[in-house]
Amino acid sequence: MEAVHFDVLLIEDDDDHAFLIERHLRGTARVERERTLARGLERLENGTFDALLLDLGLPDSPIGRTLREVGALADRPALIVLTSLADLDTGIVAVREGADDYLVKTEVSRQVLQRSLRYAIERRRIVEELARKNARLERVNDDLRNFAHIVAHELKQPLNPMRINCELIRRGLANGSTADLTEIVADLDSSVGDMANLVTQMLEFASVERNSGPREPVDLTLVARAAADELGGRVAEEGATITIESLPTVAGHPLQLRQVFSNLLSNALKYRRAVAPVIRIQAIFSERHVVIEVSDNGRGIPQSELESVFDMFHRGAQQHVDRGNGIGLSYCRRIVEHHSGTVTAHSQDGRGTTIRLQFPRL
Repeated sequence: MEAVHFDVLLIEDDDDHAFLIERHLRGTARVERERTLARGLERLENGTFDALLLDLGLPDSPIGRTLREVGALADRPALIVLTSLADLDTGIVAVREGADDYLVKTEVSRQVLQRSLRYAIERRRIVEELARKNARLERVNDDLRNFAHIVAHELKQPLNPMRINCELIRRGLANGSTADLTEIVADLDSSVGDMANLVTQMLEFASVERNSGPREPVDLTLVARAAADELGGRVAEEGATITIESLPTVAGHPLQLRQVFSNLLSNALKYRRAVAPVIRIQAIFSERHVVIEVSDNGRGIPQSELESVFDMFHRGAQQHVDRGNGIGLSYCRRIVEHHSGTVTAHSQDGRGTTIRLQFPRL
């Protein structure tokens, strides 16, 4: 069998069974062992594993409790249950409680165990991907359910001053007075521009998936630098410093990812304090993911708004200070999630903001 290296946690109190399991997986997986459920749960919390081989008959936990506690873990590896009971009902219960496979110890061979391990890990990966897609689909459905109401409200805002200015023009023409028409037309043109910009951004938001095409390797260092170069005029005007460290390559769509960096850099320049903006982009690696941090020394985001800052049309406490339609960060989240990633905001009001983008490692 082709060697495939996995990190496996074995929770087994019987030394003989543990020895056989470790021997069967030699050359295929790195195995770490614990003898109790309590110690095993602690290792799961503090370590990263591809699979968990779990004996049901542990000294500190009855069978039912063992399955419930491990199966209920929100973020756990592939789970293969090991038992001495050659009972089909036990296997069915194990699967219902979240197990990805079920093996009887006396029937386990090297081939059977390695095949079960590979299938369970792949099955878990598929389940996690489906869960992410379902969560994202639910969010999209929430957006669609609210879309008509939100759009009607947002489009009315620029329409009202347009209607007023049109009425002023009509009255001026009727009275033969054109003294204020230049200023009125300028206001009207600004409102039209605001509406056009809003419609464009809404269309971009709605067409992330449709305009994607196949994914390709994207060097995030080049993408981030291109976004910074596009903002070169504003960077110079604000006296800003942008530091871009070496970033990884991910699978994705370069234009969309560049738009993410462009939006985040624009926000960092817009929501500045009375000091020159300092922006830093860096990467943090884990075994399965890479996290891109975009940090600034700006005004920050109030703690009460961190959960809603990525919602569509969210403007927050700065809405009376800075113009904006509240689409930018929700657009970023939509793109990142389309790339099987997540985005979170971390900030203290008045002390800067860090946006973390998490992507699967290539």
